[in-house]
Amino acid sequence: MYNLNLNLNMKLQFLLFSLLFLCACQNNHGASNPYVEKGNAKWKAKDYKGALLEYDQAVKAEPDYALLYLNRAKLKWVLKDNNAAIADYEKAISLDRKFSLAYILLADIKLNSKDTAGALKVYSRMIDAVPDNFNGYLHRAQVEHKINNNKAALQDYNKAIALNEKDGTLYILRGYAKHDLGDKNGACMDFNKAKGLGDNTADDDISLLCR
Repeated sequence: MYNLNLNLNMKLQFLLFSLLFLCACQNNHGASNPYVEKGNAKWKAKDYKGALLEYDQAVKAEPDYALLYLNRAKLKWVLKDNNAAIADYEKAISLDRKFSLAYILLADIKLNSKDTAGALKVYSRMIDAVPDNFNGYLHRAQVEHKINNNKAALQDYNKAIALNEKDGTLYILRGYAKHDLGDKNGACMDFNKAKGLGDNTADDDISLLCR
């Protein structure tokens, strides 16, 4: 299978980092929950254990607020307590079934633990809960592609694109799946579509795979 190019990987990582930073730092409950502000300050200072103690108190004060469990789960993951992190992600999902980022981060833990089947199940749960969010199909497709289940990956990329037609990255990813299925013409059409949408990373793929 042809590997994703460096620019594409950096782009996907930046998008996820942006989501994580926003989720950690922008908390509408900060005014009513003083532990959140203290926890975020300690988090920023890399005092993760101290931040976790503050988030424990924040959760006690607002036990039905899903975002607190998600942020606490990230702290537990940093502290290498994966089982506790998984429990908090599941709690966040139980409180907000459409909390897309909780599914994505839960699946990421499973992928890091080499539990590919578990990650695919999490993405499928996300798709069931929020079928109009292209990210569920995108993430499931990337895992399917990684394990060379390219037909399933292609189907999911098709669904992701149907929900988000203006994202050039999706066409590049689908192009890789088509390429690995032997559809060079289809792959090159997707790379050129991505270029037309303003994704400059497509130039490398066109140069390497479309000659």
